[in-house]
Amino acid sequence: MYANGQALKETQTLDELLQAGSASGLWHSQTTADSTILWATFAHSPNDGSTEINVRQSVFYPSKPHIDYIHVKGFHLSQAATPCPPPQPNRSDCWVYTGARDG
Repeated sequence: MYANGQALKETQTLDELLQAGSASGLWHSQTTADSTILWATFAHSPNDGSTEINVRQSVFYPSKPHIDYIHVKGFHLSQAATPCPPPQPNRSDCWVYTGARDG
């Protein structure tokens, strides 16, 4: 979740968010089979700026496992939520980013 282009920090529990105070820049979600509920704290009214939510797993991803040594050049990646665990079996490896900007 982003407020005016700045990432908010996700909390592990709703209590953690509620105890931190209203201007803490935190968010939390709870998902059921039917819905997802989001809570967030802002330093400003979210109606007075830009508030964004990422719902995709990644910006781009290989169509199948073991597509390795991908070279990404010249992209501007912004406000991208992507899972980045350590190398694991059945996952791609050795992606190189050059001339790319993030943020």
